[in-house]
Amino acid sequence: MKTATITTNRGTIRIELFADKAPRTVANFEKL
Repeated sequence: MKTATITTNRGTIRIELFADKAPRTVANFEKL
């Protein structure tokens, strides 16, 4: 499982990316 961390002025958000369940969505997110 991969994770992404987004830091904003309101705090930090940690997102779990399930490449085995949504490979295209994870690949698209990684390109951002």
